[in-house]
Amino acid sequence: MIELVTRLWEILSPVHSQILSLIFTLVGAMIFWLFRARVKLIWGRSNNSIHFIQADDKKTEIYCEKYFLQNAGRKPANDVQFVMSFKPDDFSVFPARNYEQLVNPEGQFVTRFPFIAPRELVVIDVVYIQKRAAVIESVICSEVIGKNVAFITNRKFGMTFNIMVSLLLFFGAAFILQTVLNLVLGS
Repeated sequence: MIELVTRLWEILSPVHSQILSLIFTLVGAMIFWLFRARVKLIWGRSNNSIHFIQADDKKTEIYCEKYFLQNAGRKPANDVQFVMSFKPDDFSVFPARNYEQLVNPEGQFVTRFPFIAPRELVVIDVVYIQKRAAVIESVICSEVIGKNVAFITNRKFGMTFNIMVSLLLFFGAAFILQTVLNLVLGS
C-alpha cells in the first residue's frame, strides 16, 4: 500500500503544489464547518422530590420535578417546543419570559418558547398532586431536535481552586505536547 501511494505521488509530481493547496483548503473548510455557529439544544432533569401532606385523615401526595432546557450553541434557537405527555398541576419558568401553552390533538401538553438565546438556561419547575410525573415526549425547535443529557447539581468551587485546576491542565497539556514533539522530531 505504501509503495502504491509513493508511486502515485511520483506520478503526480508536476502538480504537488496544487494538491497541497487543495488539501489545505479542504482541511480549512472542514475546520470552519466543525466550528460554525449553530443551535445546540440540550435538556434534562436535575432533581425531583415527593412530599406527603396529612390533612383531614387523608394523605396528599405532592411530586415536584425540575427540568433544564439550554441552548448550548452560539446561534439562537427559534420556536422551541417542550412537549410533555400530560399537563402538570402547576408549571413555572425561570427566568421569567414569554411562553405559550396548549394541548395538541393527541392530548400532549406543549409549552412554546419564541426563542432561547445562545448559552441561555431555562429552568422549568412542575408540580403534580396525587399523580406521578409526565413523560417528556420531545424537545424540538425549528433548527434541531433537543438532546437529553444528565444534569446534576454541582458544588461551585472558589477562585483559588479554579486557578489551580486551570494551571494543572495547562502544564499537563504542555507536557503532552513536548513529549509528542520529542517523539516526532527526535531528541
